[in-house]
Amino acid sequence: MNIKTKLTLGVGLLFILIIILSLTGAFNIQALKSDSENILTANYKSLQYCTNILAAMEERPENYLLVMENNLRNQERNITEEREAEVTGDLRTYFDNYKSGAKEQHTSDGLRQSILKIMDMNMNAIEIKSDIAKATADKAVFGSWSVARYVLL
Repeated sequence: MNIKTKLTLGVGLLFILIIILSLTGAFNIQALKSDSENILTANYKSLQYCTNILAAMEERPENYLLVMENNLRNQERNITEEREAEVTGDLRTYFDNYKSGAKEQHTSDGLRQSILKIMDMNMNAIEIKSDIAKATADKAVFGSWSVARYVLL
């Protein structure tokens, strides 16, 4: 085998290695993007809606019932976690009682407790999904090294 053939094979092997590593990297970046979007899209929005409801309830701006209603509707369309629909249903019940004039301590406490449960669920989900994203990143790094080691050996 002459030198030209050896060089061509060597460069060809390196080119194939670059293609494999690029494809592996693109796949892993897509997986990380998906994990990140899951965290931000669903859970962050629920936290924002609940924060807005609490703020309106505490600060009572002129249109606070409308602000609470709009954020509650958004939350009802953003159910993503197990048991979140049930707790959001409780929140709706407490809010309807609150809106109809039953502003006693039990109703206000129920509203706050439901909001805090939803926020807690979503914060826990963010933590779990963040761990999944970290595992995906670790897998991506380890996978890239494995492909490189396999090709080089």
